[in-house]
Amino acid sequence: MGDAVVLDRRTHGILGALPGPVPQIVEHPDVYRPAVDSALLCLGLAEEFRSRPSRLSSAIELCAGAGLASLYASRWASTVIAVDRNPAAIAAMWSNSRANGVVLDLRCADVNDLDCSLAADVVLANPPYVPTPSDATRSALGYACNGGELGRDVIDSIIERAPILVRPGGTLLLVQSTISDADRTMTALSALGFQVSVSHTRTIPFGPVMLGRAAWMEERGLIAPGQRWEQLVVIRARRR
Repeated sequence: MGDAVVLDRRTHGILGALPGPVPQIVEHPDVYRPAVDSALLCLGLAEEFRSRPSRLSSAIELCAGAGLASLYASRWASTVIAVDRNPAAIAAMWSNSRANGVVLDLRCADVNDLDCSLAADVVLANPPYVPTPSDATRSALGYACNGGELGRDVIDSIIERAPILVRPGGTLLLVQSTISDADRTMTALSALGFQVSVSHTRTIPFGPVMLGRAAWMEERGLIAPGQRWEQLVVIRARRR
């Protein structure tokens, strides 16, 4: 088992305000380190739980990475499934579940391969949403960041799967950057009959990946000239 991740100040500040201790996350070089987007998703989950009168029966986290949201979900849901297509993420989540004394149902799978047998009361997702040049170098961490040229490849797959993965009366919580067109996400989910709102937002400076692609994103018209910040949003979509 590796060393524990030291979370940055913004991330720890959000998680520290949630009920219970901040979970221990084990460092893995090929898995996305939980950051502000991860913490905002957990904040949305905590508020979702508080809005419900009884314990959730099930939750599923898509693009789970280190499994932070799954660890929080296990405090409130009887069954938690954590899905990621990166085998390194599955190994990391196994270590993290052991470190926190939690049982997670781990699945190495692509979002496009999931079916209604995995339907849950709450579906959580922090998908890859960083706009990505077609010639970007492939890497293990690309699983966590690379979202296609508009940053929407995985987001759109989750939207397509939402009606079969979210149980009636259930909720999808998805975090993304407005750079990858959050309005489009909300419009698409509304068209599928979901009741859609934004539960949380946070504006942050670009991290290393976004900084490295800033000039390319400017050329593509995805950001304004000189823009080096993004707004993260947690989209809440309730299935009627």
